[in-house]
Amino acid sequence: MNIKDISSFLAVIEEKSLLKAAVTLGITQPALSKRINRLEDELSVKLFERSPFGMVPTAAARAFYEHAVRLSREYGEAMRVVGEVGFAEKATIRVGTTPTWDRLVNEALSRYLQWRPAARLYFTVMLSDMLLGALAKGEIDFAIITALEIPPEFNAVCIFKEDVVPIVRQGHALSHADSQLKLADFLQEKWILPRPGIHPREEINKLFASHGQPFPQVQVEINGINAYSIFNLLAKTNLVSLCPSSLLPTAASAGLVPLVVPELSLDFFLYLVTRQGAKASPNVESFISHFLESISREP
Repeated sequence: MNIKDISSFLAVIEEKSLLKAAVTLGITQPALSKRINRLEDELSVKLFERSPFGMVPTAAARAFYEHAVRLSREYGEAMRVVGEVGFAEKATIRVGTTPTWDRLVNEALSRYLQWRPAARLYFTVMLSDMLLGALAKGEIDFAIITALEIPPEFNAVCIFKEDVVPIVRQGHALSHADSQLKLADFLQEKWILPRPGIHPREEINKLFASHGQPFPQVQVEINGINAYSIFNLLAKTNLVSLCPSSLLPTAASAGLVPLVVPELSLDFFLYLVTRQGAKASPNVESFISHFLESISREP
């Protein structure tokens, strides 16, 4: 079975179009069709049906999909490990992080490059669910994410516990409250929050619901923007958002203040996550050790 045929099959599944998949792979559409036909001949099944909505996978294709993902991932890992035998110093470290922690990881990467100047790095910033998806597919070696819990198919090292508090600009009406605020005080406020499905968004919704309050009114929904960009937006508007306690000094320098809301108590955990069964290269293992050691020295 040709690995290029497997990659082509996965591309058509993801793009739902021969033309788009061919562009993604950097080949012609006839060449892509030839690969799909060859794979169908080898499996003795039809994998796709054409429809007005694009290429629709058959039942056989859906059954084959998970196996194809695993084959592609294991092939990539095998090629990378073999290549790293002779070029250990040049092996690529593929790390992903959520927007909140990109500066932390950037600082760790810069320190590591000073120590290992020949190392090659692939750095991506996504929200937690997308990072776990990339990790499951073998597209990154590890991820730094904030979550309440990690799915069982991953290994996780808890780096630290982080409490999250609401913040607003200095001069916001809520910042002048004479007493502790309640969730009911936020009913008319507009928020900046991650899109649905991301832990902070789901947890704050649950918290409001548990106190008999409607979900926060989200005016700005974020999907990959970093915390420092959010601080700039908060400083120029009357919006409310959440901030990890470790970033409060940075928020303060942007003209933001935390709010004391006993009912709004949210704790999250910062994890370093790897995929179970994945073989980490010596460079990846070295960076993880270096990263965890540097974090342990942070005040």
